[in-house]
Amino acid sequence: MRRREFIPTIEKRLNEKQERNSRRAEHGSARPNGTGSIGVKKYVAWVNKPLTGKKYLLVVKEALPSSLQPYIHTPQPAWKNEAERICAIQYRMQHVTPGDLDTFSFKDNWYVTKWVQPIADKINIDEFIDEKDKQISLMNTFGRLAASAQLRSSGRDGSAIADELIRFGSGKEWIPALLDFAKAYTATVKKDYRDYCRDYDKGYFNFKK
Repeated sequence: MRRREFIPTIEKRLNEKQERNSRRAEHGSARPNGTGSIGVKKYVAWVNKPLTGKKYLLVVKEALPSSLQPYIHTPQPAWKNEAERICAIQYRMQHVTPGDLDTFSFKDNWYVTKWVQPIADKINIDEFIDEKDKQISLMNTFGRLAASAQLRSSGRDGSAIADELIRFGSGKEWIPALLDFAKAYTATVKKDYRDYCRDYDKGYFNFKK
């Protein structure tokens, strides 16, 4: 995506829904960062709101199919495109979504736009390695967050209603299978890490020209 094409196109998209509060995209550049962006088209634009003087960074990231898609056999909603899927699910499951969360089409590819968040909640796993009580508390917090998001989006496009989710959560029959999978997958993760360390020591990830 060339800058001279990208800037006018994203600016037009930003102003389509808010004519009274115009926004101007002033700069744009490639921004591949994070493991979730490897091999994915991702850009960032500097956006200015002339009427308010507010400026912010807007991320434009290519929308790709879910990595879980090959393993899901439950019928899914008929999304128009992958960007619509990503945005719709975020709006349904999150209490507060990022600003300018929207879909964006450019040259037959679909993208998701959103503000760059200046502060993000992150977990330093190193702090939990030797403290089992903290690990348990962290897992309980993750569980509550996941359950809250599921309840918030229940009953939409054929998804389970709240009563069904509550019955499932109250049951015990699914717990042994989940624990067995977690224990077995631990060995897979450790093997992957050993393979990575071996290849790293051999210089496999040195991409110097």
